[in-house]
Amino acid sequence: MDRGIKLPEQHRDFDRVHPLDVMTNLGLEVIQDRETQRQVRNVIPMGQEGEAILAELAIDSVVYHFNDKVIRHDEVEIEAKVRDYSIVLRTVIESLIATYGPALRRWDYGKLATGKAIEELLNEGALEGLLDINNHLKPGAYDRIAGFLRPTGL
Repeated sequence: MDRGIKLPEQHRDFDRVHPLDVMTNLGLEVIQDRETQRQVRNVIPMGQEGEAILAELAIDSVVYHFNDKVIRHDEVEIEAKVRDYSIVLRTVIESLIATYGPALRRWDYGKLATGKAIEELLNEGALEGLLDINNHLKPGAYDRIAGFLRPTGL
């Protein structure tokens, strides 16, 4: 979709230059430094391998980079692949909750907004004690992040 954004003409050696350098040369700025590793699992009817895929389960491991600090966040996304998606989604969610219970929570915010909130809270020192030894966000960190995001509408 054309949104009226004009960029200068690209270099001819586009494929030989580091992507970040290409973006910077086009006048773009980095607004967030993060890496996402995604594992995708297909949800199929039990005992019916090769049948239609009911849903896709994406497990994302996200690493946010903030100057000298690395913060880790994990999320599971479910995307229905069938017409009657409400039953499929409800079944998958109930199964995940039954298996992983308190380790899961609903998260209505995207990675960009989540990262911006983490960065702001880090700068304020509001995430002290809310990271584990590997810099994964602890459950209390998500409460703090959600509290930050709710009023701002990010």
